[in-house]
Amino acid sequence: MIIQNGYIKIKTKTGGGIDISTGYPISITETWGDAIPCQYKVNNYSNLGSTNGNKFTIASYEILIEDSSFTAEQIKLFTDDEDLGEFSIISAENLSNVGLIKITI
Repeated sequence: MIIQNGYIKIKTKTGGGIDISTGYPISITETWGDAIPCQYKVNNYSNLGSTNGNKFTIASYEILIEDSSFTAEQIKLFTDDEDLGEFSIISAENLSNVGLIKITI
């Protein structure tokens, strides 16, 4: 059981490849799935990122969800009040003893 403080959405990609009749590429369509309740905690958050004079935020999170069949490459993390961003999955670990998935982004 998690103590929910946010949500994630999984990005799914469909399409792609080559159209056999024309030889032209088929574009990939990206869509966001349904909101999944989660518990997240901040691993690292810093506004000190800078490259070529442009500043950016460095953030990493640890997320727990109660989904036993999690497969994704990218997710969106948000709360009721705030959009925390879109992130690539670093790792997803099945915590089978407690029935949770731990996602590191």
